[in-house]
Amino acid sequence: MHIRIESASYMDEPILTYVRRRLEEFKGHWPLISDESGVSYATIANISSGKSSNPELENIQPLLDWFAAKDASNEKPLRKRA
Repeated sequence: MHIRIESASYMDEPILTYVRRRLEEFKGHWPLISDESGVSYATIANISSGKSSNPELENIQPLLDWFAAKDASNEKPLRKRA
């Protein structure tokens, strides 16, 4: 298993803290994140809430990749769901 660190955006905080913070930023869009990252909605919710205190790398890496792709894209920011 390879750990890829392609972005320094989370280098000044623990990775799990970074993922939880970013999930909070994208709250309301977790179904989209789940669809695009392949991480189940339930796992995303458990990571965000802290219920999953030590999530598997196989769940964290796709989320890191999703956030990096979103940051690198020129797409318009996601709007909060009503």
